[in-house]
Amino acid sequence: MTSCQVQGASSESIMMDRFSDLPDEISHHIISFLSDSLRNLIQVGAVSKRCRKLYLSVPSIIIDASSVADCTKLRVRLLNSWDRYLFHRGNNKIERLSIYWVFRTSWEAKISDEYFRVTTWIQNAVRCNVEVLHLDLNQYDLRMTVVLPSCIFLCRSLRTLSVNLYMGKIQSPNLSFPVISTT
Repeated sequence: MTSCQVQGASSESIMMDRFSDLPDEISHHIISFLSDSLRNLIQVGAVSKRCRKLYLSVPSIIIDASSVADCTKLRVRLLNSWDRYLFHRGNNKIERLSIYWVFRTSWEAKISDEYFRVTTWIQNAVRCNVEVLHLDLNQYDLRMTVVLPSCIFLCRSLRTLSVNLYMGKIQSPNLSFPVISTT
């Protein structure tokens, strides 16, 4: 019997925590069904020490702000929450990061802050050896030029990069690669 036991109404009925006995891969698969929102992930992390470890090492992360209105308080809370979560993850591997972000405001300072945060999340993912990176950055009528961080193009673990900017433009940084010689 595991260390996590819950005693029911009668002293004879004992439930066993079967989740704690599962291998991490299976636990991550189960948690992946809840990882569509940060709130769900945080709730899983609050259950136990093992669940906190699992929630901070979930291999697939979806950051979705497409349903968040242009309410400053909600957007700032969401930005701060994702910043904290990614910070606390440390160097846990990220297999897949999907960012669905909508830049909805015409206030330039706010857009640049959001853009900086999204770029920081991308850099965190590269540091954690991301393999699949999906960026869906909707700018509505802003028609911004998005400069992706150079670390994306230098990331050895990255196998798939998908970028959807709608009406925006993408600018890749100037990169110099060594000359490859064949002998």
